[in-house]
Amino acid sequence: MTKTNSLQDILANLQKNTPNKLVYSSKLSSLHTKEFFTKHSTFSYSLKRILISLICLFIGITLIFLLVRYSLEKMGINAFMPEASDKAGWSDDQKNNYYHYLLRLNNLDGNIFTQIFHFWYNIIPFIPKRVLLPTTEIDIQTGKLLEIYTTKYVYFGVTMTNLLGGQQLDVAKLFNDAIPYSFVYGIIVIAFSYFVGIPLGIIAAIKSKKMLGKAVNSLSLFIYSIPSVIIIMIIFVIPVGFFHQSSLFASDSFFPKFWPALTMCILFVPVNIIMTRKYFIEEKEKEYVVFAYSKGLTTSSIFFKHIFRNTCVVILRTLPIDLGLAIFGFSVITETQWNIPGVGHLLSSSLTPSIIDPMIVLTYITLSGVIVTFASLFSDLIMIFLDPRIKLKGDAK
Repeated sequence: MTKTNSLQDILANLQKNTPNKLVYSSKLSSLHTKEFFTKHSTFSYSLKRILISLICLFIGITLIFLLVRYSLEKMGINAFMPEASDKAGWSDDQKNNYYHYLLRLNNLDGNIFTQIFHFWYNIIPFIPKRVLLPTTEIDIQTGKLLEIYTTKYVYFGVTMTNLLGGQQLDVAKLFNDAIPYSFVYGIIVIAFSYFVGIPLGIIAAIKSKKMLGKAVNSLSLFIYSIPSVIIIMIIFVIPVGFFHQSSLFASDSFFPKFWPALTMCILFVPVNIIMTRKYFIEEKEKEYVVFAYSKGLTTSSIFFKHIFRNTCVVILRTLPIDLGLAIFGFSVITETQWNIPGVGHLLSSSLTPSIIDPMIVLTYITLSGVIVTFASLFSDLIMIFLDPRIKLKGDAK
């Protein structure tokens, strides 16, 4: 049998047969890199996932950008004119100049490749950008709007329609003001749904053949099968129609802030119950559990040391993704219904059957895509941290 050469022998042979120091250094670096990734297989897998996710994210958002840009052209110039333009009797040239001014504010002028480059360049952090600010100041000599520039590190553009007051507002600032509302609701809802859903799911699994377990599982499946819109409308009508409570989030009343949270909890809890029951039953039927019983271990010991622990690892892995879905998913309907000034309400207020604000739509899709993608990657780290069977290091072959 041929004995496998050690790393020292390989390096010595490499140095002997490589007279060029630069070539030798590059080969040596390549060899060390390969050895590192061989020993750290899970780390290598995570890097591949990050790279693939970023590529898919780039392609997906770029396609959305092209679709939004195409729809913007189909909407026509009149869709972006301020309300005062009709009263002032703007000419076609004035409307055309104003429209191109909006395009310049959002770097949507030039050919399509230039627009895509500017879009991605502007949203990459840590790089200062010189951007044009919206202004109403007029140059006395030329009669044109003054061009005022500033430096920003992240720039999502400005609003283009009259849906948010008719002024050009910084989209990044709008989302910066709206995200805290959605984030607080998301944290509360996810914490409550896990705190309630996991114990009920365990009960449904342990007593799966008894009336209590069947009732919990059947009720969860029934609520899960109801469309989200119907659940939201029912909970919205009950306090307003029967108890005559205010439906405006901005009011001083507690209930307009309570009912949206309860609604989202009702939407999330059945999912946690169903998934917990499924994972718990699968874990309970594995061979190591049968072997543990044959060794004489008590039921409580097997439950807490093995079944419960392994089930929670799988369930808690989805926590970051659930939080992302709570902020950018269910929030659209609930925040719109109760007029909560979060990101979901910001998106819905920028959409009508005939008019959209392209920069708000693009920003919403970009932020939701980035956050959900990195939430999925973060869930892998949770899996590695909680499960001792998964390690960042592996034995080199």
